Amino acid sequence: MRRRQTLLLILTFVLAGFVPRTIPAQDLKFGFTPVLSEPEMRAEFEPLMNYLSVTIGQKVRLYIAKDYGDLRTQMENGSVDIGSFSPFAYVDAAKGGKIRIIAQSIIEGSATYRGIIIARRDSGIRSISDLKRKRFAFVDPKSASGYLYPPGTLMEK
Repeated sequence: MRRRQTLLLILTFVLAGFVPRTIPAQDLKFGFTPVLSEPEMRAEFEPLMNYLSVTIGQKVRLYIAKDYGDLRTQMENGSVDIGSFSPFAYVDAAKGGKIRIIAQSIIEGSATYRGIIIARRDSGIRSISDLKRKRFAFVDPKSASGYLYPPGTLMEK
C-alpha cells in the first residue's frame, strides 16, 4: 500500500511537469494602513516587498490603504491578498468572517506597543491630570492606541 502511494505521488509530480501552465502567477498585494505619508510608507515597506518577492518567487506589491476600513474592504473583495492591521482594526475586520490572523508583529521583542499623548509646549499640560476640561484630538476611530485606549485611560485617571 505504501509503495503504491509513493508511486502515485511520483507519477503526479511527473505528470504535473508536462501540463502546460496557462494561468500566469498573479502578483500578491500586501496592504498596510497609512501610518506615515505615502513616500515614507514606500521607503519603509518596499524593501520588505522585494525580500518577500525573492523569497517566495512571486511578485509582492505594496498597497497603501486610504484608511483602516479601506484595507478591510479591499481584502474582503479580493483586491488585496495580505494585510497588516492594528489590533482594533483587525477585530472589526474579522467580524465579516473573511479575514483571519496568520502572523503577529513582534517589534523589539514585544507583541505590544504603547501610545503617547502630545501637548504643545506652551499649553501648561504636564501630566494626565492637567488634561481635565481640555479639548482633545484623537486619530482614526479604528486605531487602538490612538482612539480606543486613550479615552478609557483618561476616564480611569
